Amino acid sequence: MSLNAAVAILLSLAAAQAAAERPWTDAGVKDGVMLAYRDDAELQAREVRAITELPFAADALAAVACDFTQYGSLVPGVQEARLIAGQPTGDHEVYLHYAPRYVVVAARDVVIRLERSGTPEGASQCRWSEVVGRVS
Repeated sequence: MSLNAAVAILLSLAAAQAAAERPWTDAGVKDGVMLAYRDDAELQAREVRAITELPFAADALAAVACDFTQYGSLVPGVQEARLIAGQPTGDHEVYLHYAPRYVVVAARDVVIRLERSGTPEGASQCRWSEVVGRVS
């Protein structure tokens, strides 16, 4: 894989099938990042897509961005991140306890299902969604 491989990180709160049926709305380009979004009325959530080219191997970037087990050291407010199914290098589920220092949202426990894949163009992508009703 080339150093300038495209990296696509998909932030998803909706089920993959339902998301595929909703079109993306272009939100422009900022600092070389192509932005788009789509809304999910049922979940009252917005899915955001950011695509850019970076001078790093896509696999190295995806390894960090798509490994929620490390979010306790990367994301302020994540007090616990524990692998509960699968492997961080592939599809997996992670339990997160999020309690921000400045109370913008209440502390919460959530299980996230993360799916990793690649595209024919060499981009790495990960999608994640909450596993509703499953808190370990």
